Amino acid sequence: MRITGGIQNVSEIYTKENRVNKLNNVDKVDAPKDDVKISATGKDFSIAMNAVKNVPDVREDKVNDIRSRIENGTYNVSGKDVAEKLLG
Repeated sequence: MRITGGIQNVSEIYTKENRVNKLNNVDKVDAPKDDVKISATGKDFSIAMNAVKNVPDVREDKVNDIRSRIENGTYNVSGKDVAEKLLG
């Protein structure tokens, strides 16, 4: 039985392996490393975002105060105040 192109196929495989080995060796060479620099503005933004994450969405003390005043009937808001807030 004869395999056609056998020697050529084998030599191509070795050639491809050599290319792969050469590419793998490139990683071992002291190539310049990636460098990331964060600006002062970026650092300040990060600090501000972390501070905002720690603040609760609802101010429970205000909600509880208004809730108790509504239940006691002592919470009165004038129509004028509501209109100013709506238009403001």
